[in-house]
Amino acid sequence: MRALLATLLFLCCAAAGAHAQQTPVKLVFFTADWCANCRVLEPELARAVSRVSGVERVDFDITTRARHTESIARAQQHGLARLHAAYAGRTGFAAIIAADTGETIACVTSAYASGEIEAALRRAITRVRSHALQARSAGVASSCPRASTGGATPAG
Repeated sequence: MRALLATLLFLCCAAAGAHAQQTPVKLVFFTADWCANCRVLEPELARAVSRVSGVERVDFDITTRARHTESIARAQQHGLARLHAAYAGRTGFAAIIAADTGETIACVTSAYASGEIEAALRRAITRVRSHALQARSAGVASSCPRASTGGATPAG
């Protein structure tokens, strides 16, 4: 019985570790239908993500109260509630996040072409895979906007 439990525990941990290796970073897009910069950035993000394995895209949409509520739930599901709250009401950028720690590595905006976004994603993946958790620097990357102090209210 102990051997069976040990095997199951090993398989669970191995599967979790494999998933973390498959998706070392999350690309978190802060968006809304009315955001002009979002309409420019979205196709560039889609192209970049399609060319880089190991990236999970998560969208936080504040177009309506319902979408905002869905985004809050999605943030909690992905362990990104603090990030979501920090940028409440902000749109038009995407944060590149370490999937294992939630560390913000970099941000991209509509000023970035898909090739630049792809390069930023690859650098982030390399950083996550090559640095031990204790060796990574914490804190918000300098390429990210300032965190909100109060956020916009989504439309009804």
